[in-house]
Amino acid sequence: MAGLDRGGLDAGGVLSGGAFLLGLIVGAPLAFGAPETTAFKAWHNDVVSRLEEYYRALPEDAQPLFSADGYVMDPPVARETFNPDVPFNPESAAVLIDRYLRALNYEENRFLRTPEDLQEMEFEGHPYRFPPNPPQPGEGA
Repeated sequence: MAGLDRGGLDAGGVLSGGAFLLGLIVGAPLAFGAPETTAFKAWHNDVVSRLEEYYRALPEDAQPLFSADGYVMDPPVARETFNPDVPFNPESAAVLIDRYLRALNYEENRFLRTPEDLQEMEFEGHPYRFPPNPPQPGEGA
């Protein structure tokens, strides 16, 4: 499919799982017949390069991240990753995601559930926070 093979993106194991899927989504308009514009192609190449630089697949012997319930997690990918005009450091991704989630206003957005609704639906953790289960004082960083 056109637009998905940029810089080895089609090679398995190059990007972490989540970043690989995001790379596919970024290229989807090209793959499904959208016209290739110079601006879109440049943006696409910049974003895929950024994903390749910061979100490469971990070596097999690397320690993965784990969620509170023991599932292996990929590193978080902030939306700022997709704006090549914004300086980006992947170590700030969790802070950027948390800032975005905290700014969401469920009272003004009819598509967002209230924190109480989410708790009733068995959402575990703190709604509209990242990570949803932040360490408590005395538990470490």
